[in-house]
Amino acid sequence: MDDALKDRVFGPSSFVKLKKINYRDGRMATFSELIDRVYFAFKNKDDDFGRNLMKCISIENGSLFGDTAIIYGPDFVSVVDRAEIGDFGLLIDENNCRKVSYGYKIGEQTSCELANNSLLVALVNGQERAEKVAEIASDFKLNPIFVPLSKKDVKSIEIRFPLFFLGNKKYPNSDRLYVHAYDDIYGSGYSLAKFD
Repeated sequence: MDDALKDRVFGPSSFVKLKKINYRDGRMATFSELIDRVYFAFKNKDDDFGRNLMKCISIENGSLFGDTAIIYGPDFVSVVDRAEIGDFGLLIDENNCRKVSYGYKIGEQTSCELANNSLLVALVNGQERAEKVAEIASDFKLNPIFVPLSKKDVKSIEIRFPLFFLGNKKYPNSDRLYVHAYDDIYGSGYSLAKFD
């Protein structure tokens, strides 16, 4: 890994292992915090950090996990940052939950639709960050793909973790941004350190 990313990017590994890493006086960035970093990298592609982070999250190299969980329930979806994984499940702070109703758009959509997708807005903790994701998506030839679970996919409570990665402009069918909101704790990716 390039020196510009040393001490800032960790992985690749499973979500559970990434949660347990020592982030050297930092912590695992939440999904919204990593969107801020990716947006900075997108706007600063000539900077060593920007260029290397964009390369790191390409479809050939990997994806980014944020320290954010999605809890798909039978009636609504909850998004929570910095949840702890305990022996018997996820330990969450109810005051830190963002609730979303089912009915959000799934699959390929325009950048504008993605910016206004209620689940994406909850994942990135606000409209402003959702618009940043849409701006990054608009840099690609094809429309972005957003893949969460739908209400019909949920039989009981399902806990999943979002991944963010970029397609490759060399390949016609992957020249797009991807947000997957259905990975389990064993999915593989990278994480970013957040220093407060």
